[in-house]
Amino acid sequence: ASFSETTKEQYTKGFDHIKQALAKGEIEKAVLSRTKEVRCEITPLELFYRLNEAYSTTFNYILQIEDRDCWLAATPELLVRRNSDCVSSMALAGTKPADGDSEWTTKEYHEQEVVTQQIQANYADSGYQEIQTDGPNTIRSGYVEHLQTLISARDTDNENFNLLLEKLHPTPAVCGYPTDDAKKIISQAEQHERELYTGYIGITTEENEQYFVNLRCMKLRTQSALLYLGGGITKGSEMESEWQETENKARTLTSLIEKSKL
Repeated sequence: ASFSETTKEQYTKGFDHIKQALAKGEIEKAVLSRTKEVRCEITPLELFYRLNEAYSTTFNYILQIEDRDCWLAATPELLVRRNSDCVSSMALAGTKPADGDSEWTTKEYHEQEVVTQQIQANYADSGYQEIQTDGPNTIRSGYVEHLQTLISARDTDNENFNLLLEKLHPTPAVCGYPTDDAKKIISQAEQHERELYTGYIGITTEENEQYFVNLRCMKLRTQSALLYLGGGITKGSEMESEWQETENKARTLTSLIEKSKL
């Protein structure tokens, strides 16, 4: 796999491709991602310690896979969790700087509502009843904030859960909506391989299972890190502000790399 950074020109081309599909009404939303290479002279473990210190509410991991480099992430997005009698997941959409100055707009609330409805439909299609929602609430993740709605249902059937897991991935937050159409448009718009980015990762025990969407992640090489960054594109999206949003998301991880050694 290549280890290259997405140029702004490539990103702009991809953005234009998605905007054309939106204008034609082929899709309602697609997530465009990019890669960003940064110098990283600390060891993966040192970086992981910093990550855990800085982000205590995200799912953090470090993973070395044969022939797949070393991966590291602090992901805020739960895909789905199951314990004895309950299954829960979240709709996560909309991003703004965590600066206390900006307000959520109608666009973000609409995006959030679309994602929430999609997940509720996944639950219903998987045989769940009495589906409950809580939100949208604002949650903070590093230098940015998101809108989050929690969705849950009673769970007594393993088959339902496996079906739900299949339906929930990929989420509108990493792919778009409608899913299959968005996936097709993304494969045409992006120049890089996503590899493990936007897949899911989790921990399972006999009592419970939980899976998280692989976001805010990076692939490490000697002396450098490749960050994977994405954002939802809808009809109202503007290229410069979307690019800036990916830069803001990058700060969540680059701030840890750049933090001078004590």
